[in-house]
Amino acid sequence: MSLIRCLGISVCTLSVLIVWYRLTIHSKTSFSTQRSALCSILLVSFLLPFIQIEWFENPFVALLSNYGEAPIFIDYWAGTLPVLEEKSPKESFYNTLNYQNLLLLLYGLGVFVFGIRFLLQLGQFCYLILSNKVIKQNNYHYVLVKKPNYAAAFMHYIIISEHIWASEDKLLIAQHERKHVDLWHSTDRFLTEVLYVFQWFNPFIYWFRKELIAIHEFQVDQALVAGGIDSIQYQQLIAQYATSSNQFRLGNHFSHSLTLNRIKMIAQNKSFHLFSAYRILLLIPAIGILVSLFAFQTPTFPKDTRPYTLSIATENKHFILPIETGKFQKTVGYGMRLHAIYKIEKLHTGVDFIAPLGTPILAVQNATVIRVQHSEKGYGNNVILQIDEKTQVMYAHMDLIQVEVNQKITQAGVIGTVGNTGLSTKPHLHFEVVEEGNKVDPKDFLPSY
Repeated sequence: MSLIRCLGISVCTLSVLIVWYRLTIHSKTSFSTQRSALCSILLVSFLLPFIQIEWFENPFVALLSNYGEAPIFIDYWAGTLPVLEEKSPKESFYNTLNYQNLLLLLYGLGVFVFGIRFLLQLGQFCYLILSNKVIKQNNYHYVLVKKPNYAAAFMHYIIISEHIWASEDKLLIAQHERKHVDLWHSTDRFLTEVLYVFQWFNPFIYWFRKELIAIHEFQVDQALVAGGIDSIQYQQLIAQYATSSNQFRLGNHFSHSLTLNRIKMIAQNKSFHLFSAYRILLLIPAIGILVSLFAFQTPTFPKDTRPYTLSIATENKHFILPIETGKFQKTVGYGMRLHAIYKIEKLHTGVDFIAPLGTPILAVQNATVIRVQHSEKGYGNNVILQIDEKTQVMYAHMDLIQVEVNQKITQAGVIGTVGNTGLSTKPHLHFEVVEEGNKVDPKDFLPSY
C-alpha cells in the first residue's frame, strides 16, 4: 500500500470531517457528545487508509464513467511518429528538478522534527516521574514538582506543584485533574499528537487539536460544577491560576490558556436535551462518502505459483495478448460506443483490458521501444513499440514503465504494469495497433480473448 496514498486519505478524512463537525455538531450538543464526535473523527482518520473492501466496481466512481476513455482527447501519434525515432523531451529548468522527491524530502524532514519533539515530550514526562516524589492515593499517582502554579494530568499520573499540594486549593485542583484521568482524556491527546506528527503540514490538524483540548476542559469544568462545587469559587480559582504555560504539552492542564472561555461556559451553564445527541449520527453520511471514495478497491488476485508461461499464437502475425488470460476481468473493444458521461457516439480506437492495478503488461511481439512518455493527461503513462516497418502498438494509462527508448524487447517480456493515469477513472490497459499510419482494430492481430 502506498504511503502517499494512506497519508492523502488520512489528511482528506480529517479535514472534511472536522469541517462537517463544526457545521453540524459543535456547540449544538453536550460536551460529552462533542468529544465522542471528535474521537470518532480521530479513529476514522487513523483507520480509513487501511480499510480495503474488494469490489469490482467502485460504487462512487462507477457513477462517473464506465471505463474512463474521455471522448474529447485525441492523440495524433499514429502516422506522425517516424519509425525508430526517439522522442526525447527538451531539457529545461523545470524538468531537471524532481519536485516529487523534493516534496517527499521536505515532508520527511517535518516528520523527523515533529517526531523528535513528540519523543522529547514523552521523555520529559518520564523524567518528571523519575526525578520527583510520587505519592500514590486511591489509584492516582501524584508527582510533586517544584514548578509554581503547575498542575497537569497524563494517563493515571497527576503532576502538581508542591506549593499547590500544600495549599487550600489542593482539593479542588486535584479533583479537576482526577476527572481528566477518569475520562481518559490523555488517550485522545496521545493519539492526536501521533497524528499531528504525520500531518504537521495540514492546517486542519491544528484546528482539531485546539477543539479537542477545549472540549476536554469544558467537559471537566461542567462535570465538577454539576457535582456541587461552588461555581463562583471555581471561576475565581481558574482565573487565579490562569497562564498560557505549556511546559508539558501532552497533559491536560488546570492552568490552561482557555481561561476566559471556561469562565463563560461555567457562567452560562448550558444544558442540552438528551435527544440532541442524535446529531453525532450526522457524521455517518460524511464517513460513508469517504469510505465509498477510498475504501472500495479493485480486487487483486493471488499470484500464480506455477512457472510463468505463455503460448504464442500461430495466427494473426503471432501476436499474444498484452495481458495474460485470466489476469483481466473483461474487455471493451474497438468501434463506436456511447460515452457514459457525454452521451455521444465516439470511435474507440483500441481495446481496453480491465485489470487490477499492478497487473503485468506484456510485449505482444518482438519489438523496439520507440516512445516512453510519463504524463497525467490524455493517454497517461504510455509506451509505443515498433513491431516491423509498418506496424506499431501502444500501451496507455500504465502505472509503472519498465522499459526505455531504443530497448529491444522480446515477446512476452514485461514492459510495465496496469495503471490509472491520464484521462482514466479506473485501472485498465488501453491497447492500440497502427498499421501503415492508421489505427486499426487490434482484434485482427490478437488471439481470441
